[in-house]
Amino acid sequence: ILMGQGYYGEALERFDTALVRLEDQPGDPRMGRIWLGRAEALLRLGRASEAHEAARQAEAHTGAEAAALRSHGEAYLLERKAGAAVDAFRRLTGLQPDEAAPWRELGAALRLAGDLTGAEDALRRALAPDNEFVAARVDLAEVLLQAGSEEEADAGCEAALDGLRDLLESARSR
Repeated sequence: ILMGQGYYGEALERFDTALVRLEDQPGDPRMGRIWLGRAEALLRLGRASEAHEAARQAEAHTGAEAAALRSHGEAYLLERKAGAAVDAFRRLTGLQPDEAAPWRELGAALRLAGDLTGAEDALRRALAPDNEFVAARVDLAEVLLQAGSEEEADAGCEAALDGLRDLLESARSR
């Protein structure tokens, strides 16, 4: 709940308290989820190097390679280590080829690396399973604009705005 409300520092404190309480129970299945939560809180706080360690611990406790790769990749993006981020997200898309989010993250890493063609391809792959993925549409429009495709970027922004309007309308009707 705290993470969803943006209270990352408070959430981190709760994760740390939980780890202390469970330190004498190393096989407890909750440990992996706690470490993953800790990694996410650290990422939101901009503490990339600590997030790497939390991701390693999470993987050690759960074997959840995909979740750990996502945390490592996001930490590399924070550290502006484009090559390492690209490697992490390429591995993640190999594990989850039908999921939209890893492709969007790979697009961000490739854009950071200066590979606009690769970023465009990855973002289009993000839209394949979820054509209404507004964040991926915005990212794609930015890449297209950066690459000099203004008309296509404008159309992408319009599609993203339409998607946002649809989300807002859906939320209002609930």
